Amino acid sequence: MNFIEWWNTLGGYRQVLYVVAALSSLILLIQLILALFGFARGADADVGGDISGDGFDAGGGHDVGGGDIDTPDVGPDVHAGHGHGDAGAGLRIFTVQGLISFFVMFSWSCIAFISVGMPEGLATIIAFVLGAAALLLMAKLMQLMLKLQDSGNIDLAGAAGLIGQVYIPIPSHENGIGKVMLTLQSRFIECDAITRGDALLKTDTFVKVVEVRGTTLIVEKSNAEQTIGES
Repeated sequence: MNFIEWWNTLGGYRQVLYVVAALSSLILLIQLILALFGFARGADADVGGDISGDGFDAGGGHDVGGGDIDTPDVGPDVHAGHGHGDAGAGLRIFTVQGLISFFVMFSWSCIAFISVGMPEGLATIIAFVLGAAALLLMAKLMQLMLKLQDSGNIDLAGAAGLIGQVYIPIPSHENGIGKVMLTLQSRFIECDAITRGDALLKTDTFVKVVEVRGTTLIVEKSNAEQTIGES
């Protein structure tokens, strides 16, 4: 029996199942290959993107007090005011990876059940349950991966003594919170900051971190302009 004859013996429903199984399996294989060679970054994970807050984007320029500062693309963004990124978000079920896993599990299991003589209706129900389990399992795996990535976030305790630059003005006498930009652990980040000084620290002012209070930096004006970065 050649392929055409075999195909014609399947019936419409099983033909659809085989098409879905082949396509979803091919897409899954491509995803695995891309991930193996480092091309897949898990777009559904939402690990990268814009730094939250006031339109700052670590992958490009931003407007500060009428002037543009270009910043390098340094990978995942951090908003230190929250202590971590969005990677710790809740369970995300309907992702591309999850849906592909669902179709792979559903189609192949349904084909297997029908092939051993199970009625199509019952096979479809059981296969749907297995597919849904695969969808939830993939979502859970993605959540665990994101939590692991989130656990590797920057430790602000190491910011003491570093030089940064004011992004949003910082009121004097700890009367309000502004923002500074600095490089910590080889990553360019934006952090909440306050000052004990008598003067407002304006945008573009170079500052030195004198203390870290939770996720907020305590800064003072730096006497000399220095390159933002680590000592």
